[in-house]
Amino acid sequence: MKRLRRCEAKAWGQTILIKALRGAKDRYNLALEVLTASHEHAKTRISRIEEQFVDIFQAVTQQDEDVKKMVQTVGNMVRDQHSLQEHVGDVSSDLYR
Repeated sequence: MKRLRRCEAKAWGQTILIKALRGAKDRYNLALEVLTASHEHAKTRISRIEEQFVDIFQAVTQQDEDVKKMVQTVGNMVRDQHSLQEHVGDVSSDLYR
């Protein structure tokens, strides 16, 4: 009789252990799902930041090119102005001769 009770107690203990392990497994799986979702969210945010960085880089590059063109245009205008001044000077000299 006593032996049967020990077996029953052992079976009851194993049942409790199995339930506890299932609960731990469920909590682990839930934590894993949360971490996976968090990881996916982080990857999405990183992708968006990378896209924004590329957009900003392209905008800065375009602005740099625009500024270079403006500097070149101003340089051309200055050269044209000097050429006109020389031409006006030549014409003035010819007129007063």
